[in-house]
Amino acid sequence: MLKDLEPVSLYTVQVSGCTAVGCGAAEELTVTTNEDIPAYRPTLRYVISGVTNIRIGWSKPAGSFSAIFYHVSCVKRETGAPIFNRNVTEVDAVIAGNSVEPNTQYMISVTPQTSQGHGPALTKNVATLSGALNLCPSIPLLLLPLMISTLILEYDND
Repeated sequence: MLKDLEPVSLYTVQVSGCTAVGCGAAEELTVTTNEDIPAYRPTLRYVISGVTNIRIGWSKPAGSFSAIFYHVSCVKRETGAPIFNRNVTEVDAVIAGNSVEPNTQYMISVTPQTSQGHGPALTKNVATLSGALNLCPSIPLLLLPLMISTLILEYDND
């Protein structure tokens, strides 16, 4: 048995049978090890909350993962109703549409997965902005679209 092999790595092994008389011809086998279950919890990179959209980004894992993906889910905190439930391969997701309501609390979960299983989840509570915006005369109208879509920005740099 071979131990302490690296995940998603190519190994060449020579195998031959031996008896008291001697050894037979060696056969060469080439194998690739399976990928590992992600043991890391994604680190939050940013959350941008708008009136009817949420964008969240997280860190990539260190290590060798050939086919890692992330299960992203979002539920309305008040009712527990799921509004977003997808697998993505990027390290960010946009949650938007008719099911995202203004001035509402949501819980977002990001879970790294491979074909071998899933790792620990990143969970973040996020609130969307209120749809009402009291305009101040000193705010140029050109800035209004920017303000509505990107008013809250959180950034963690671990």
